[in-house]
Amino acid sequence: MANWSAERQDTADRLIEALERDRFVLHSQEIRALKRTDEVPYREILIRFLDEEETLLPPGTFIPLLEGYTLMYTLDRWVITRVLSWLHKASGRGSKRYPARCSINLSAETVRNHEFPTFLVEQLKLFKVAPGSILFEVTEADAAAHPAALGKAVKRLKNAGCGVALTAYNGDLISYEALKQLAVDIVKIDGDIIRHIHASESHLKTAVAINRICHAFGMRTVGELVERVETLDQLEQAGVDYAQGFAVALPEVLT
Repeated sequence: MANWSAERQDTADRLIEALERDRFVLHSQEIRALKRTDEVPYREILIRFLDEEETLLPPGTFIPLLEGYTLMYTLDRWVITRVLSWLHKASGRGSKRYPARCSINLSAETVRNHEFPTFLVEQLKLFKVAPGSILFEVTEADAAAHPAALGKAVKRLKNAGCGVALTAYNGDLISYEALKQLAVDIVKIDGDIIRHIHASESHLKTAVAINRICHAFGMRTVGELVERVETLDQLEQAGVDYAQGFAVALPEVLT
């Protein structure tokens, strides 16, 4: 047991060192408006880990470890600081790659942290970034697991001027009524639904139903994990506002 604990601590130390030495790399992926010309264009921030062999590892290889060591709040703060710094520099040099809004994923650990809103406001002021330039994403699973904490977080983030999105939504964990009470700005329709709408009438009907309900609540919608061009046409016909996935744009390194 002692060796096991020492091994866990060693791994945690290496992950913390990776944060301090900027061994994580940020990418961004376009989330494209499908039909409405007045939609605000934006990009989701994605994170990869650069290991000792200079190989980029996807989140699934290191996020579970960080969650186990309760280091996700540390990682989230690192990401936010780097993104705000990038937005500040990009806007200052008039970069054409400067998006109107960036979307950043938040962990359940951060959602539950009472100090996070204060940290966020301080960083926004430090980098002179308009709060409306930032949208925070929380998964349906995390929202269902921590409903009270998320409800408070949504209010605090929106009071700070930022947007909030609920991602990977299929309605299995959070009912439409609960979704209405959350009052998020954007709902990202679960990728497992989107990936199959080209071949499944039931999946298409589910996407249409979620989109209709969200619009009734005044929320915008995004089709996640769009892998086929024909899916883009179906989403547009269904009235979905945005699309994201390899059929739309590949992730690019944030420079």
